[in-house]
Amino acid sequence: MPKASKLFNDMTKRVNKLKRKYMNRQLKSEANDPIGYNFDTLNIAAYRLLVHAELEEYIEAKAIEMLSKIKNDVVVNGYNTIYFKNILAIAYQVDEILSITKPFDDTDFKTAVLKIINCAELKVKKNNGIKKGSFIPLALFCGFDESSIDPILLTSLDSYGTRRGSVAHKGARHANNISAPSSEVSDAEKIISLLRFHYYGF
Repeated sequence: MPKASKLFNDMTKRVNKLKRKYMNRQLKSEANDPIGYNFDTLNIAAYRLLVHAELEEYIEAKAIEMLSKIKNDVVVNGYNTIYFKNILAIAYQVDEILSITKPFDDTDFKTAVLKIINCAELKVKKNNGIKKGSFIPLALFCGFDESSIDPILLTSLDSYGTRRGSVAHKGARHANNISAPSSEVSDAEKIISLLRFHYYGF
């Protein structure tokens, strides 16, 4: 049976903690009076911003984790690395040439790959957000082809990133897309489920 990583489980626990802190009371009030209940927009905005931060941190950490595996494997195995296809894809993504010399020279190969990985790691560090344009390169670093990524996941990430931006740049009082507590929580948990399926297949 497939299992999620500790990285994913820890992120999920932190998001659940945010739900308990910012949303549980509101969820109960909404359930008791779904029509007349006045939502606490500040708490909803805080929940959205902090969940977005958790999602972004996880996606970035997942990419860094894979890049580290590739780097370590190349250092040990050189040309015999099991991540050769990954390296080619990453080189294309970061616009770095993977030069292969003849006769084969492991030292030159390792130097070239480490340069590519360093460029990829820098790209992760400079990442800003979880929208499609941010997620796809980081997913590619993890070995996923763009065509294999669920379009529903990409749409959900785009939507959540846009809604987070409206709060971050306008403030909760001026944001015009604050949803009901149940919708906010449902949207966040849907993305987490989609990420789990994307990375772990269940």
